[in-house]
Amino acid sequence: MTSKPKGVIIILDGLGDRPNQSLDGRTPLEAARTPNLDRLVMHGQCGQVDTFVPGMPVGTHTGSSLYMGMAPRDAYRLARGPIEASGVGLPVQPAGHG
Repeated sequence: MTSKPKGVIIILDGLGDRPNQSLDGRTPLEAARTPNLDRLVMHGQCGQVDTFVPGMPVGTHTGSSLYMGMAPRDAYRLARGPIEASGVGLPVQPAGHG
């Protein structure tokens, strides 16, 4: 029996920030100690996905939908609230039904 490859996708959503004087001009991420992420990077494969599509707002729900395979023309229709509610197990109903 052969085993299937396994993997983990880590999405660092909302990680961008601006340089801060109290951190010697570095961003919080640049100043952070990240030994676990560093270890994963050293022993895994890394990539970057640019989810910016001209004319479409940049956000968690639109970005997440794009790297999970949704077409850009459909991604803007997603609403963050139902996605967040579903993620914590709350029941979600179509708009106007509740």
